[in-house]
Amino acid sequence: MPRLSCVPLEYKLGPRPGPVRWPSSRRPIKADPCGQGMPPPYCFQSSAPVVYRRPEQAGVRLPMARHIPKPHDAADLDPLAAKAYTTILDRIVRLDLPPGSLISENSLGREMGLSRTPVREALKRLEREYLVSIMPRRGIVVTEVDLRSQIQLLEMRRGLEMRLLLRGAERASDGQRDEMKRLASEMETAAKAGDLESYVRLDAEFDCIIEEACGNRFLTQAMWPVHALVRRYWHTQVGTADLLEALEMHVRVVRAATDGDLDALRQRLTELCDRTQTHILDQMR
Repeated sequence: MPRLSCVPLEYKLGPRPGPVRWPSSRRPIKADPCGQGMPPPYCFQSSAPVVYRRPEQAGVRLPMARHIPKPHDAADLDPLAAKAYTTILDRIVRLDLPPGSLISENSLGREMGLSRTPVREALKRLEREYLVSIMPRRGIVVTEVDLRSQIQLLEMRRGLEMRLLLRGAERASDGQRDEMKRLASEMETAAKAGDLESYVRLDAEFDCIIEEACGNRFLTQAMWPVHALVRRYWHTQVGTADLLEALEMHVRVVRAATDGDLDALRQRLTELCDRTQTHILDQMR
């Protein structure tokens, strides 16, 4: 079993960038105080307080996204970098590249038949997602499976994932529900067999349907690194009774989302997070 770490990731990767601050001489002004046609929503002319208005109140129609990027689409990368990203991500999550291992752009590029440029771009993205640490003049290291960070990820799951699942379950079409029912049945079979590889693949398909049904790209993008870090952690638990219990509890979450039962969904996900937190705290003792 890979070595688990209790050192927070922020101490390993350095501080995250701070918030953007407006220049003191350019503050947002109150938009359209008289309701006579709204100017651009953010004007920088005076020091009056900013007033938030809904787009529909301002007569603004926001375009609907035709396609919500999926984590494995790597839509913001060029095709070669996307190939490198998905390949390296999969190897890290499945522990083919174990935590703490030293990797190089040259060796990864040779294995994938790619040059260093797309590999470097993929690794930079993986660094932003806390899966690798790039240290100048020292090399690239796969981050440890950090137990303290897993506790922090549970806080995100209780908030963001809960909202994502509730919105997706509420808005899912009949066709999407039929597909989720199929996935729920196959996930239950994989869980009973302890087949984590198949379960993770099916879970990724389920996540894509929920994200598409939810239609909120900000929730979706916020959850991308969470999915990978959580799945990698559970790969370190293969062969344990706790993994089988977690998979069974997660299937109940999927079933509740498929049925559109929002109250049951809240309860099932809360139970899963509580049980996972107890398991991780036991490992930290």
